[in-house]
Amino acid sequence: MRMSYLGVYSADNTKLFFSFSLLALLWTLFILSLGAQPGSEQDVTPILTKIIAEDVLRELLPQWEFWYGNSLISTAEPYDFIQFLLRKGAHFVFYGILALIIVEQQLHYRLDPARAFFLAFLFLGLLAGADELLQSFNPGRSGMFLDVILDMCGSSLPLIRLLWSKPGAF
Repeated sequence: MRMSYLGVYSADNTKLFFSFSLLALLWTLFILSLGAQPGSEQDVTPILTKIIAEDVLRELLPQWEFWYGNSLISTAEPYDFIQFLLRKGAHFVFYGILALIIVEQQLHYRLDPARAFFLAFLFLGLLAGADELLQSFNPGRSGMFLDVILDMCGSSLPLIRLLWSKPGAF
């Protein structure tokens, strides 16, 4: 019996491989479906206005400003700032989850960890590029190379964490 990163599996157990393959496919489709949505469908401003007044939120947030691509991100527009954080956080988290799923799927295919990590990272890079390309065709969205980098950072952190938790894996 070999140990995988998320549990125990036997050498001849292909059921888990197919289960993780299906999960990876569904999660990938979920990510791509979000990228295909117009920006107006992902606007959280109506929800935020019901939860907290803009003036109150503006006072709670520190005064920050920075450029992301060609856009100035500022707490002077607190609802836009929160929406920016939520969207970029989703990039980071969703790709991190997919990285874990793909590595586990590849390990159940009996690949060594180095090859599993490489294939996961390669697939996630291609997916991130395709997702941003898809977003560039949608109203209210912009495909940005910075988001591909963000997706890859989100993918890298769980993979690095797995490497540190299994020092003898390579």
